[in-house]
Amino acid sequence: MGTRLRPLTHTTPKHLLPIAGKPVIQYAAEKLHDAGIKDVCVVVGHMRQMVESFLGDGKKFGLNITYAVQEEQLGIAHGIGCAKSFVGNSDFVVYLGDNLVQDRLNAYAESFSTDRECEAMILLSKVRAPERFGVPTIASDGTIIRLTEKPDAPKSQYAVAGIYFLRPSFFNQLERLKPSRRGLYEIIDALQLFVEEKKLRWFEIQGWWADSGRPEDLLEANQLILKTSNHATEHVPRGAGTELDEHTSIVGPVYIGSHCVIGRSEIGPYASVEDHSRIRSGRIVNSIIYQDCTIDIAGLRLRDSVIGSHSVVEASKEVPPRDVQLIVGEYSRITLS
Repeated sequence: MGTRLRPLTHTTPKHLLPIAGKPVIQYAAEKLHDAGIKDVCVVVGHMRQMVESFLGDGKKFGLNITYAVQEEQLGIAHGIGCAKSFVGNSDFVVYLGDNLVQDRLNAYAESFSTDRECEAMILLSKVRAPERFGVPTIASDGTIIRLTEKPDAPKSQYAVAGIYFLRPSFFNQLERLKPSRRGLYEIIDALQLFVEEKKLRWFEIQGWWADSGRPEDLLEANQLILKTSNHATEHVPRGAGTELDEHTSIVGPVYIGSHCVIGRSEIGPYASVEDHSRIRSGRIVNSIIYQDCTIDIAGLRLRDSVIGSHSVVEASKEVPPRDVQLIVGEYSRITLS
């Protein structure tokens, strides 16, 4: 339900929040297509109509998308169980829709297909705060001997990324699970059963990996995408119909969408401005401005901020220069004085 991203997720599923011009879930769809995976089941629940409206039947992403409904949010493992009939007897990959990863999945998928001694394969990424995620304990020989969900004292700097390669035997493990202390059927608990059977393998992600569960995660993901995309090298990146006047300065990397009007402003670095937004004055640094916003903040600098769509942030010319940080839901109006 994206509670850590409120107020942004009061009105929009977190998977549909854009980063650098694309909803988060579109990055997942494109990664699966790139890996040659065409048949996809999207497990939906909260605000399902908006997700289904955006993805449709998947043809615009080169996918064949069907849907399974998780009536109650009882954990990731429970959600995977909702897709049992879709999976049938096939090997499959689970890709959490709020994950972002730089690596292509092709080599991982190929390795899993050929290594018939394992029943599950996971991807790990080194992170600054592993206690926020599932964390592996790794023995001296490189094998995982324990997986722990959000441990108080992590045994490694690795986080279990939300991309899992599984065989149909996973559904047998689901039948053995009991709810955790959170009342959820945890994916980590199911994977731990494979650890105990010595049937789990892992790879370390070589590029970056990002979760998008909090506003600061959105901003970090925005930075990573802009750093490693062509937005970092374009002179004045902008979408169709966007106007930049002669008093505008662009400090890359940035993303500016279509039909925007930018004037008397400094944009960047690490700023994303979505379609139909108007930046009339001020500086925008390390921030995401969603569609159809108006920013008119005179000499102020908006930094480390996320502004929900259809919002207005303004300031009088008498306001002394300073930095401003805002997390604003859509259809909001903020006046700085």
